Amino acid sequence: MAPLPTDPSLWKDLALHGVGTIIGTREDAVQIVRQALNHKRERATGTILLLDAAHIGAILCPSLVKSYFAVFGDPEIEFSLNEVWIVGPTVRSTIRLGRSPI
Repeated sequence: MAPLPTDPSLWKDLALHGVGTIIGTREDAVQIVRQALNHKRERATGTILLLDAAHIGAILCPSLVKSYFAVFGDPEIEFSLNEVWIVGPTVRSTIRLGRSPI
């Protein structure tokens, strides 16, 4: 599972200081998802990709998917993935990011 966000400086800040700022707007959330997909671009082709959002589950909702699609389209098609899921800390905060047929 690929972690969200992928920026190592955030994880360093969290480890050293216990805090980090990652999301201010819906556009920020879309960009974080985009960075994670780009991070896995070459390694996940043809797979079911799970993006680990356990630490930022509050951003996960249908409007995130709608916002992502409005900017970038279906990542399953673009990245040649069987499925893309963003996995939050609960079942309710786990959402599929794509809708392309397998």
